[in-house]
Parts: sequence; structure tokens; C-alpha cells
Amino acid sequence: MAHKPLFHELIAAHKDLAEELKTVDVAADLTLLLHHAGMSREDLASNLGWSTDRLSQVLSGNENITLQTIAAVAGSLGHTFDVVFRKKDAPSILSFSDEVRTKLAELGITETDAAAAVDWSRTQAPTT
Repeated sequence: MAHKPLFHELIAAHKDLAEELKTVDVAADLTLLLHHAGMSREDLASNLGWSTDRLSQVLSGNENITLQTIAAVAGSLGHTFDVVFRKKDAPSILSFSDEVRTKLAELGITETDAAAAVDWSRTQAPTT
């Protein structure tokens, strides 16, 4: 019997995992924006008129983040965002930052292989 990759098993075991991973992905991206902006969580929370607890909740990926929340956080950090729709079996359009490109090179991973791995993980999600 062939062994399925662990990631596939996790997704199959939790039908909502793909959506949860997207939320965590967005929260991680917002946290990365905060880091690159050189702003503290306290300052960002203050700019948004939020408590630091509220901001921590958003950046943890433990809640369903709305588009309005994403826009507010990104805007306070001097950014905007785009939503790109694609068919489930279509490859994603990835653009790696210089920092990620450097890390991939250090690990001996090509951008094509990294993008393929991301696409693979997305195609393993069960269809609803």
C-alpha cells in the first residue's frame, strides 16, 4: 500500500482545513507586513483604534478574517491587496519576495518547485 503524504492525510481528515489554512496564510502575510513596516503591534492597534488583544486575535489566524479587516490592517501598513480567483486545478500565481527567494536558494529549492509544492497542497484539499 502506498503511503500518502502527511499533509494530504491532514487535509482529508479535516474537510475545513483548506479554508483554515487560507486564514492562517492571510494572518501570516499581515504579520509579515507588520514586521517589514517596522511597526509594533501596539502602534498598529492604536492606528486601527483596536485593542492589542483584538489585533493579536486577527494576526493569530484563529478567527475568520473579513475583507474589511484585511483592508484595514494592510492600509494601516501602507499596503493594499488583490483578490485573484482561479479554477481549483489551475496553478497559482506566486510572486516570491527577495527574502523568500534568498531562503529558497540557500535551501537549493527553485521557485518553480516551491510554487509546485504550494499548488500541490492546494489541489489535495477535498472538494466540497
